Amino acid sequence: MDELEALAKSLEGKEDALPRILWFMTERMGQRAGLVDYWISADPNHPAVSKAMRRVEPIFGASIRAAKAAGLCRPDLTTEDIELFGRMLAGATQGIRGDRRAAVTQRAAKILIAGLTAPD
Repeated sequence: MDELEALAKSLEGKEDALPRILWFMTERMGQRAGLVDYWISADPNHPAVSKAMRRVEPIFGASIRAAKAAGLCRPDLTTEDIELFGRMLAGATQGIRGDRRAAVTQRAAKILIAGLTAPD
């Protein structure tokens, strides 16, 4: 989350920030199988998980607003959709290891990001 936060801050005000942050998130998820597998099965009420989920709005909120203002994403896109994006990517790659996992993560993200950034 720290890396996502740093990237989001560096891209603040740029209308293409959202897809860039999503692709960064995708790359990290492809590289960190154990962590992704943990998060998909973790208790959402666990304090560490709750704390991480509270960071989603501050990290993604500005990029979503900038993308909406520029007509570069769905007008109804919310940070809850970003959480769903992460769960969908994690689910698509669950149980897949090695180079194949990174490839599946990239392909799933390509499909999902196209849907999130479609102007409706």
